[in-house]
Amino acid sequence: MGVLEDSSVVTIKSLKVESKKSKSQVLGGMMTLSQLKHSSVVHSSVVASNPGAAVALVYEYMPNGSLLEHLQGIRPSTSRPRRGVSAST
Repeated sequence: MGVLEDSSVVTIKSLKVESKKSKSQVLGGMMTLSQLKHSSVVHSSVVASNPGAAVALVYEYMPNGSLLEHLQGIRPSTSRPRRGVSAST
């Protein structure tokens, strides 16, 4: 979890991709997710990639827990640490 310069709270998911082909497929899927517009779908703020093959998806933070937590009946943790994130807009 992090906070952008505009005070938006976001969640960051990163994935290390081993091959260029896999990276291309992952980025394609993330780009598709970032283009979805629906009230029931979390908006992806940024899709980013660095030369070291790590891929990151930054999306709006949902304070009521993850889909997995809801499906499994787990109460969301409120003790998750917050980390500042610097981002250019």
